[in-house]
This record gives sequence, C-alpha cells and structure tokens, in this order.
Amino acid sequence: MLLIDTSVWISVFRDRSGQVRQQLETLIANREILLTRFTQLELLQGSLKYPNRSEGASFAPLQ
Repeated sequence: MLLIDTSVWISVFRDRSGQVRQQLETLIANREILLTRFTQLELLQGSLKYPNRSEGASFAPLQ
C-alpha cells in the first residue's frame, strides 16, 4: 500500500504528458493506494479555485 500525498495528486492533475496519471491509474486499479480524508479535503479545497474543472471525478474509483 502507498499513501499518496497531496503534492503527488497535484502533479497528476498538472501532468500534460499523462505519464504520472497512467501510473496512478494503474495503482488505483490494483487497489494499491491509500487516500486519507485530509488529503481529500486538501484537494477539494484547492479545487474551489477552479470550479469548472472535473478533477473531483478522479475520486470516484476510490470511494
């Protein structure tokens, strides 16, 4: 199990090449990550600055 920090999630959302996102999607699919409520809250708080973005949808597989 890996605990993914907020800074890693931000890197995923900013990654234009898609490489980091692909790696994280593989970890999610294999259920190899942990996402704390605190990290979730930090990401959601940051997303308030960008209401038209859909990063929140990335949490769906983790529920």
